[in-house]
Parts: sequence; structure tokens; C-alpha cells
Amino acid sequence: MKRISIVGLCLVAMFAMSAVAAGTASAAPELKTCVKAEKVGKVYPTGEFSDKYCGKAEAGGKYKLGSFSEAKKTGLKIKGGAGANFSWIPTGYPGTPTGATECTGEKGEGTYTATGATFKVEYKGCHNGAKKCASAGSKAGVVVDEELKGTLVDLPSGKVGIDIANAAHPGSTLAAYNCEGLVVDAIGGVIGEVQGGRTEASKTLDFNFTTGPKKVQQQWTYPLTTLSEEEGDKEAYKFVEETFEGKTPVAKTPTILYSVISGEAEATLPSTQGSKSEAKGEAFKIVG
Repeated sequence: MKRISIVGLCLVAMFAMSAVAAGTASAAPELKTCVKAEKVGKVYPTGEFSDKYCGKAEAGGKYKLGSFSEAKKTGLKIKGGAGANFSWIPTGYPGTPTGATECTGEKGEGTYTATGATFKVEYKGCHNGAKKCASAGSKAGVVVDEELKGTLVDLPSGKVGIDIANAAHPGSTLAAYNCEGLVVDAIGGVIGEVQGGRTEASKTLDFNFTTGPKKVQQQWTYPLTTLSEEEGDKEAYKFVEETFEGKTPVAKTPTILYSVISGEAEATLPSTQGSKSEAKGEAFKIVG
């Protein structure tokens, strides 16, 4: 199987595949806000923390964790840096997409929910070699995601991830664009690790998408069944080979994202990304 490298800046959608892992059957992660505890006389009988970010535990402190509905604001803004994406071409494929897909920046906005967020991201300066890429209705160089939904999930070692999919139709297109004849439709889902908001409420949460050592998949397998990363790699190869052969692939992992490429070249490719995006908004603490 031949591998090509496709490099680009993206939050979730450009040429990505992921088999990702959740932790054991604990309560699902959720967002909570830090609020002032009710004062009775001179004390705070329901207080849990001494600081407004609920990071320093103190019985009788002035602050406590409140529900998501108690948040003053739920809006968020997203920005991110460059990322790397890799795709695999089955042996014998009649067309081989070549070159690198890159974008110079991204911006987005959306809304937090109790269990994650919904958002939309726009990338600028996108090109594949000398060819500019664009989503339908966008000017040259601009690629726009579909409306996306991210759900918080448990990951191994006590970490938390965000499982991202098409908000209206999970498992369908995340982003589609045309690079002057090379047409790409990114389909499925991808999971990244959420960093920040664990030990105390934070106004900034990072979504970190990390490739596996073989650049085949994300570093997680989800949900936690019996799949090791090596087994996940095999599943990725199996998925694209069965698709190439005209079969209906049966993936062991529910979160898998791949690219359907048409136009100048024809291919259905699993792939993975490495990127980091920053979401800013109200201070939330991830609990669960």
C-alpha cells in the first residue's frame, strides 16, 4: 500500500480518520461553571472552593460548582495553528492525488453545551500545490466546515476527548471542497484530546488531535473494546481496502473519518490529522 502525505491546517475535517478510545463506565464528562455559594449568616455551608475558578478545594469556601445552565455566557470562538494529515492509497489505484494541502489560518465560532459544543470553522489560504481550494459558494482559498457537534468522551488514563461529527447528520460530511478539479469530501468523525478545564475552570480549552506513531490513526481507540493501536492500524488498512474492492467495510470502531476524492483523481482514503485548536469563552470546568 502506497502512502502519500497531505499537510493542512484543520480542526477536524480535512483528510482525517480516527479510531479512538473512551475510558471505563464512569459518568460522562460534562461542563460545569463556578458560582458563588449561598451565604448563611457569615458562613457558606454549601461552599466547596476558595477561588472563583473552583480549583482550590475548601469546605465552606465562597464558591461551588454550578450546573451548566448557571453559566452567564455559552458562546465560544475558535482559532488554530497548522496541522499534518496523512492518507493511504491502495495498491493499484488508477489515480493518485499528489501534493500538499495547506491553509494559512482558521477561525470559528459556536456555542458550548452541557456535554460539549456546536461550532463552525472557516479556513483561509487553502491550496493544494499551486491550486487554490474552496468550498462551494466560498472565494478561492476558503474552506468551510459543515455545522459540527463535539461531544465530550472519556479517554484512557483519565483524559477527556471531544468526539466531533456533522451536527445534523452524524457520520456524514464534515467538509467538502474543490482544489481546481481535485474534489474532496471528508466524511465521518474524529476525536481529539481536550486540554484545560480539568483542575480548575478555564476560559480556554484546547482540542489536540494527535496522530499515531504510524500516522494511520489518532492515538485513541474508541470506545475501549480490545483494540490496541496496532489493531487499530490494521482496521484502517482493512477499511480502505474493502472500500476499494467495492465491499461494505465493517469497522470495529464507530469513529472513523475518511476522504472521498474525485475529479482529477479517484480514491477513498482513511487518514489522520495532527493539529491543535483553541476554544475561548466562559470559564468551564470539565467534570466526570
